Amino acid sequence: MLQGFWIQAQTNNKIYPFNFDFMDEVYDGTQDCAMAYLHGYCAYFAYAYALKHKEGTIRIIHDDYENQLVHAYYVIEKDKKEYYIDIRGVIDDEEQLLDEFEVTERAIDDGYFSIHEYNPNSKKDLRRFYNHYIRGFASKEIMRDAKTFINTYFEYYKVA
Repeated sequence: MLQGFWIQAQTNNKIYPFNFDFMDEVYDGTQDCAMAYLHGYCAYFAYAYALKHKEGTIRIIHDDYENQLVHAYYVIEKDKKEYYIDIRGVIDDEEQLLDEFEVTERAIDDGYFSIHEYNPNSKKDLRRFYNHYIRGFASKEIMRDAKTFINTYFEYYKVA
């Protein structure tokens, strides 16, 4: 399943099947372009999505050697299948979702990256996520823009 910007990004290239460069030009009344929520503000997007849609989890890929967040996204399970949501939309292939960040299953298994999950229905989990990934960098404008993308492109982020 591909939905949202994933569809627009499809190419015929087998090595690079998706090209998201066009997202540098997607603003829709926001201060930051959509690409900023793929590289830089992904935690804001995941948090804003969690505040609106409580049925799922926020998943974090963390680089344990660099001690930094690699990517934050939302995971919803429906009909025993996982769907992954970030600024690009919905995809059902986590490996493809993480390809942009050069995160592979083997690298996770080898301990280069770790996975952490936060339940948005747990106030404690949501507060821990906020305090760890957003609080020190908190910006009302960035959060407002994340919510704007979610509201403007709500069909892109819906798991059917």
